[in-house]
Amino acid sequence: MILNFFSKTKSINLILMGLLFTLFYFLKVIFGENNLEFSSNYYSIIINYTLFIGSFILFKFIIIDNKLTNNSDFGILFFVLLFGIFITLSSISTIVFSFFFLLLSFRKMHNLYDKIETKQEVFDSGFWIGIATIFTPISSLYMWVLLSAIVVFKKSNWRTLMISILGFLLPLFLFYTYLFFMESNQSFTSLFYFSIFFDIEIYKRNRILIPLISMSFIILSAIMLVFRNQNSLSIIQYRNIKLLLINLLITLIILLVTTQKESTLLFLLFPVSIILANFIQLIKRKWLQGALLYSFLILFISMNL
Repeated sequence: MILNFFSKTKSINLILMGLLFTLFYFLKVIFGENNLEFSSNYYSIIINYTLFIGSFILFKFIIIDNKLTNNSDFGILFFVLLFGIFITLSSISTIVFSFFFLLLSFRKMHNLYDKIETKQEVFDSGFWIGIATIFTPISSLYMWVLLSAIVVFKKSNWRTLMISILGFLLPLFLFYTYLFFMESNQSFTSLFYFSIFFDIEIYKRNRILIPLISMSFIILSAIMLVFRNQNSLSIIQYRNIKLLLINLLITLIILLVTTQKESTLLFLLFPVSIILANFIQLIKRKWLQGALLYSFLILFISMNL
């Protein structure tokens, strides 16, 4: 029943998933690991919720506008489930700000496939990454995804590359100008001194390790299935999936080196949700589709008991 319900895009799905997302959020506020610290900060609750629900709506818009999930709502379903599995709430407003602006950038990247005039798209994409970098400096690594998008969608020339870099540098220049007049240049230079921390002990916790292992197995299966069935995919679908895999690779690198390891799990939601949505649609047998979907539901329930 759930399989059929999300196999087509419906307005009611967005409403139901939005309500479920809201329910999960406030349950995490009340009963989560950091509930005593976080629930006492009403400002953080409101800001984070606004950013989370805004990101959820923006994610839905991106997959519809760029046809990333072949007219299904599996993407938003996996987005909500992965949020429930991985995300714990603390004072992580800067990470959520970065995630929101990165989504705006990813939208522009995937828009490149049907744009003849790409200068505005690559400039905007670089611009949003620049803003995300102000909040979370390691977000600058997503410039590699933008540069890859330019190549993947066959839009590469020296002007396009330069415009994307200029777009990225503009918000940083404006931020520097503001800090210069405020005589606080040290805040700007700190953007270029983010720490690299290779300790992965946090990922060995059962709450994170079990979902990561399960998700890794499924994503590897998805990659093999996509490349085995690439002849059945349109050129645009195939290029979008390639870009999502590059996005996932950069995200995994960020998770490996960042000091904010648990908070940056949020960055997984965009590429992984869409990859899983495409995977479930490529599976021919209904019982396998159902098994994948219900396994995620069981995983979600077991991680939140």
